[in-house]
Amino acid sequence: MYSFVRLLIGCIFLICSFVLIKRSKTVHKKAMYIVFLCLSGILPTVLSFIPFENSFITFKSLDSAYHYVYGKSDMKLVVEGDDCDFVVGSQKDKYKVTYAFMPKTADGWKASKNINAKRIIVQNYDFGLLHVYQGKGTKDYFITILNKTDKDLIISDKYNTEFEPLKSGENSLGQPYITYYAHIPDFDSSYSLTVNGTEILLQKP
Repeated sequence: MYSFVRLLIGCIFLICSFVLIKRSKTVHKKAMYIVFLCLSGILPTVLSFIPFENSFITFKSLDSAYHYVYGKSDMKLVVEGDDCDFVVGSQKDKYKVTYAFMPKTADGWKASKNINAKRIIVQNYDFGLLHVYQGKGTKDYFITILNKTDKDLIISDKYNTEFEPLKSGENSLGQPYITYYAHIPDFDSSYSLTVNGTEILLQKP
């Protein structure tokens, strides 16, 4: 629906533009048609980065907010934050995951594309690839760890955070890729966790 609304606006803009150009007295109508045709094609893309619905719509459930934006994409995992929730979803390929960071208020959830977060840390270790994301405009931080070993990772921190595993693909030998997800309760300047007995210290950039 999110994309459909933007395509509809683009079509309405195109029709209205053509009507106005046809009624105008300009002698450069052909050029104007081409310009506004191009603008109508660009407009839906620009609007895809602007969830203007949030000014007047609040969704009562995370499910309805997510599916409004991402359509038939399946919600594989939800990591709850304070001001936004991190949703790991999949579309045609059930093992190819997509990330969504859905803002929430006291009344419900808002529409958002995955640009609503910034990746602040990327670290590569022997055991896996680690990312930390921050929900834009929030103090919510989420961590993902892609396991590169053939054994389960044992992950812990001082907050007793639960790191939730999710299959995110397979290698050429059919062995699964497992990614661990969690919400970081407190990340003022640094955050530490232990992976398979090794302490990892993360500094906020």
